Amino acid sequence: MSARIEWDFGAGPREPDSEQTAARAALAAAGPPTPLLGIHHVTMMASDALRNLRFYTQVLGLRLIKATVNMDSPQAWHLYYGDGSGSPGSGLTYFPFEDAAPGRQGAGLTNVVRLAIAPASLGWWLGWLLERGVTYSGPERRALGQTITLRDPDGLQLELVADATAAPAVPWAGSPVPLEHQVRRVHSVSLWEVAPDATIDFLRDVLGGVDAPVTASADDDAEPAVRIGEQLATVRNVRGFWGGEMSAGSVHHVAWRVADDAALEQWQAYLASLLPESAQVTPIRERFYFRSVYFQEPGGARLELATDGPGFTIDEPLEELGSGLRLPPWLEEFRDMIVKVLPPLPLPVSAGGEAAYASVWDAIDEADDPADDTDAGTDTDTGTGPGTQKGGQA
Repeated sequence: MSARIEWDFGAGPREPDSEQTAARAALAAAGPPTPLLGIHHVTMMASDALRNLRFYTQVLGLRLIKATVNMDSPQAWHLYYGDGSGSPGSGLTYFPFEDAAPGRQGAGLTNVVRLAIAPASLGWWLGWLLERGVTYSGPERRALGQTITLRDPDGLQLELVADATAAPAVPWAGSPVPLEHQVRRVHSVSLWEVAPDATIDFLRDVLGGVDAPVTASADDDAEPAVRIGEQLATVRNVRGFWGGEMSAGSVHHVAWRVADDAALEQWQAYLASLLPESAQVTPIRERFYFRSVYFQEPGGARLELATDGPGFTIDEPLEELGSGLRLPPWLEEFRDMIVKVLPPLPLPVSAGGEAAYASVWDAIDEADDPADDTDAGTDTDTGTGPGTQKGGQA
């Protein structure tokens, strides 16, 4: 971080306080306490839990890893999807707030989530999306690789990127997607910024990222990319564009991986000392399956650091992940109350394992094709209209 200018996070540059600047410059010069390992998970917002569950398990073929609640708003689900074991780096998680207004793509938010697939799987995915009635564009030759663009039921922009370097995912035998074609992991995210250089400097100088060379192709202008551990963040210049509105179809935050509690403690102290109050660095938060610290980058997008452990098998065995509502110990006494207010979901029963999905969907009276809800009818660059901000952190 430059010692000559200090960012009022989310508002732009301001003149620095010389004493604070000197102290922060010393911290910045020392560098991050430990390397970040890559993306842990990306958390989004939705307007309908059942529709979200059907799309991510039955269209994208991800496994429901954990069905728990938003620990800051336990009247709402928190649904975790991922590969067969919920490996760090494969996680997409959702806060479904029933009937939430649509969000709007714009400055100050993470607006695109990219998922890595095998290059040989591009043709299969084109046929699969066509079969499921999902509107898509591509494949296009982009700077990061051949890319198929689509949207989830709430309009979130997703991209399937052919990436030969992504290791195969832990397979999930219950997926409708064949093992060889399953999504491998989160590939990267795109932050939209009115001051992109400040965000790039932050990702590189504060979080320890390194510039990743990208080359613009005939089909797109390459966004500058920063590699943090195993994955990338790209930064799109949207100077003059409207601000984003966080609601259904929006990314709530991007979580980056730290190895353990000791590393998280070091990072929390480092960020709290280095960044101004406007970055909103939190104390360490207990999330039962991991522990977290939250903060904002200079443009206002929410970020998180999360530990790899203790992991999702802390309260149910691997073969039963996602089989029912799981609550952290401090919420168990309120289970009956929580169940009454949560929108019903047809979760697989533990005895049925993965195979239970097929019968669950057959049993739903209004079992229309999940693709009926996937065409959000929005333009990639203009978003989905005004929204209202909701949601806790997890």
